[in-house]
Amino acid sequence: MRWLQLAEVLELHRRLIDQSGGTAGIRDLGLLEASLVLNGVELVASVDSAEAVVLAVAMGVLNREAFTNWVKVHQRPIGPN
Repeated sequence: MRWLQLAEVLELHRRLIDQSGGTAGIRDLGLLEASLVLNGVELVASVDSAEAVVLAVAMGVLNREAFTNWVKVHQRPIGPN
Protein backbone atom coordinates (compact mmCIF):
# COMPACT_ATOMS: atom_id res chain seq x y z
CA MET A 1 0.00 0.00 0.00
CA ARG A 2 1.28 3.48 -0.88
CA TRP A 3 0.73 6.03 1.89
CA LEU A 4 0.98 9.76 1.34
CA GLN A 5 3.87 11.36 3.16
CA LEU A 6 3.13 14.33 5.42
CA ALA A 7 4.78 16.73 2.97
CA GLU A 8 2.54 15.39 0.17
CA VAL A 9 -0.61 15.79 2.26
CA LEU A 10 0.29 19.34 3.20
CA GLU A 11 1.10 20.24 -0.41
CA LEU A 12 -2.16 18.75 -1.68
CA HIS A 13 -4.06 20.60 1.01
CA ARG A 14 -2.36 23.90 0.12
CA ARG A 15 -3.27 23.39 -3.54
CA LEU A 16 -6.90 22.67 -2.62
CA ILE A 17 -7.11 25.88 -0.61
CA ASP A 18 -5.42 27.88 -3.38
CA GLN A 19 -7.86 26.48 -5.93
CA SER A 20 -11.13 26.56 -4.02
CA GLY A 21 -10.58 28.84 -1.04
CA GLY A 22 -11.12 28.04 2.59
CA THR A 23 -8.83 27.88 5.57
CA ALA A 24 -6.03 25.56 6.58
CA GLY A 25 -6.92 22.33 8.36
CA ILE A 26 -6.64 18.69 7.35
CA ARG A 27 -10.28 17.67 6.95
CA ASP A 28 -10.82 17.03 3.27
CA LEU A 29 -12.26 13.87 1.75
CA GLY A 30 -10.21 14.72 -1.32
CA LEU A 31 -7.04 13.74 0.51
CA LEU A 32 -8.55 10.35 1.30
CA GLU A 33 -9.49 9.96 -2.34
CA ALA A 34 -5.92 10.78 -3.40
CA SER A 35 -4.59 8.04 -1.12
CA LEU A 36 -7.07 5.53 -2.45
CA VAL A 37 -6.29 6.36 -6.09
CA LEU A 38 -2.57 5.91 -5.40
CA ASN A 39 -3.50 2.39 -4.35
CA GLY A 40 -5.76 1.57 -7.28
CA VAL A 41 -9.10 2.23 -5.59
CA GLU A 42 -11.72 4.95 -6.09
CA LEU A 43 -14.67 6.12 -4.02
CA VAL A 44 -18.08 5.63 -5.57
CA ALA A 45 -20.57 7.84 -3.73
CA SER A 46 -22.79 10.77 -4.50
CA VAL A 47 -21.65 14.24 -3.50
CA ASP A 48 -24.53 14.37 -1.01
CA SER A 49 -23.52 11.07 0.58
CA ALA A 50 -19.86 12.05 0.85
CA GLU A 51 -20.79 15.44 2.28
CA ALA A 52 -23.05 13.84 4.87
CA VAL A 53 -20.29 11.49 5.98
CA VAL A 54 -17.71 14.27 6.27
CA LEU A 55 -20.13 16.39 8.30
CA ALA A 56 -20.98 13.43 10.55
CA VAL A 57 -17.28 12.87 11.25
CA ALA A 58 -16.74 16.59 11.89
CA MET A 59 -19.67 16.68 14.33
CA GLY A 60 -18.43 13.59 16.15
CA VAL A 61 -21.49 11.48 15.39
CA LEU A 62 -19.61 9.06 13.12
CA ASN A 63 -16.66 7.28 14.72
CA ARG A 64 -13.56 5.88 13.03
CA GLU A 65 -14.98 2.36 12.68
CA ALA A 66 -18.20 3.60 11.07
CA PHE A 67 -16.28 5.89 8.72
CA THR A 68 -13.94 3.04 7.75
CA ASN A 69 -16.95 0.83 7.02
CA TRP A 70 -18.49 3.57 4.86
CA VAL A 71 -15.27 3.84 2.86
CA LYS A 72 -15.13 0.05 2.39
CA VAL A 73 -18.72 -0.04 1.13
CA HIS A 74 -18.15 2.89 -1.25
CA GLN A 75 -14.90 1.85 -2.91
CA ARG A 76 -14.07 -0.14 -6.01
CA PRO A 77 -10.90 -1.02 -7.89
CA ILE A 78 -9.92 1.37 -10.65
CA GLY A 79 -9.77 -0.20 -14.06
CA PRO A 80 -11.86 -2.08 -16.58
CA ASN A 81 -14.80 -4.04 -15.20
